[in-house]
Amino acid sequence: MSILKKIEQSRTDLMGNATIAQEFGKLCGRALRNGVKSPEWEAVAKEYAEDEDDLKKLMFQDELFNQEEWAEVAVGYVIGGGVCTVSSARDGGTRRGMTEDIERILG
Repeated sequence: MSILKKIEQSRTDLMGNATIAQEFGKLCGRALRNGVKSPEWEAVAKEYAEDEDDLKKLMFQDELFNQEEWAEVAVGYVIGGGVCTVSSARDGGTRRGMTEDIERILG
């Protein structure tokens, strides 16, 4: 399963419970505030990683992936996108746009 498919699955699951979705959104906010080396970042990354290779990308531990020009933007979208679950839980789970570029970068 790709990272984006895992994100979609997680968000679908989260939308079933507004309280959990809001808590996850707050976790994503803390991850962005505290940075890539924080336990919050790792917790969000683990939610979206299917395997160790995915986790390495989301934690910037994959040297080849890190060379990708838009790697930081793609990962920032993934980690920061969880904040959208707060409002999405209230509006019925509106899917935020995930572009083909993000899918290409993350694989």
